[in-house]
Amino acid sequence: MPSFGKSSSRRLSTCHAILQELFLRVVRRRDCSVVAGHRSHEEQDALYAQGRTAPGKIVTNAKAGQSKHNTSPSKAIDVIPWPEKWSSPEAFTELSEIVWEEWAKIDSQDFQLVWGGDWNGDRDPNDTDDWDKPHWELR
Repeated sequence: MPSFGKSSSRRLSTCHAILQELFLRVVRRRDCSVVAGHRSHEEQDALYAQGRTAPGKIVTNAKAGQSKHNTSPSKAIDVIPWPEKWSSPEAFTELSEIVWEEWAKIDSQDFQLVWGGDWNGDRDPNDTDDWDKPHWELR
């Protein structure tokens, strides 16, 4: 049965208890890695600068304080299928189906779960606005 390694476990530990519970359930069914949990304002500003005033491509539209990653504990988490499949929409769709199934089993009445791979809630795989497939957040 898959489980999180040290880096993923450390990142997961910075997240809200509900996200921890959810993704501990998910990893038992589908191997995955946590690539981000809590981010400091400095880390968020550095990511926001990417593709704007710093080298790289744009990876976020949120400045420091605007991201759920900036709360403590973090109300956002970035998770990718393992082995790393950044470019595989199918792998993210498979992972998302497991996340939604496990979410339905958790007592989470105080929160709504939102997936960056479906910001619009239309479940349209061709929707170019739905670009943040690793991202999950509590609202």
